Amino acid sequence: VVVTGYWKAVEPSQGKLNWEGTDNLLRWAQEHRKRTRFHCIIYSFPDWVKKLNTEQAWWETFEARIKAVAERYGTSITEYDVINEMVSDEVAWPAKKAEVDAYRNFPPLWKPENGARMLSLARRYLPGAKLVVLETGISSPVNPHFLATVEYAKALAALGAPFDYCGHQAHFYINGAMPFRAGHPTAGPGAFTMGQLSAGLDLPAAV
Repeated sequence: VVVTGYWKAVEPSQGKLNWEGTDNLLRWAQEHRKRTRFHCIIYSFPDWVKKLNTEQAWWETFEARIKAVAERYGTSITEYDVINEMVSDEVAWPAKKAEVDAYRNFPPLWKPENGARMLSLARRYLPGAKLVVLETGISSPVNPHFLATVEYAKALAALGAPFDYCGHQAHFYINGAMPFRAGHPTAGPGAFTMGQLSAGLDLPAAV
């Protein structure tokens, strides 16, 4: 089961950590003898990070977040979503100009070298854990967005980034607007069939 510890919820004010919600989820999982995965270390930024104005400050803050998660759960949770939807963020970023302006000198994590650096930090503090690179999109082998997530994972691997799994969130968000048989305008006519989804998932499995 997934144990959520979103940064924005855990640390609404810098340095003031509230793990109550995450602890409750972990306790339930342990009582029911479930294997757990933490979601997500670097995602859902709290508002106070907007005051960071140098790249060094960003990396110091990222490291502090990783260290805090590791100190709290490193002996009880063995799998971690380290970075989440980085390729999706690259697509959305230009459309969020006002938000971009508030994040000064943010090191874009959709650049593989930054993703690899983040994973190396996570490995330092979670040496025995399974580390996950998590993405989303319909896993059709003809979906350009999904293929971009696979290429991102390949680039991380080529840089020697220390991750164990390519995670995939099957978010469709179609709300009935795309009939099953019609498929998806970008991901193809068979996008919602298990055959097509499975063929897509074979791609990150081979990274």
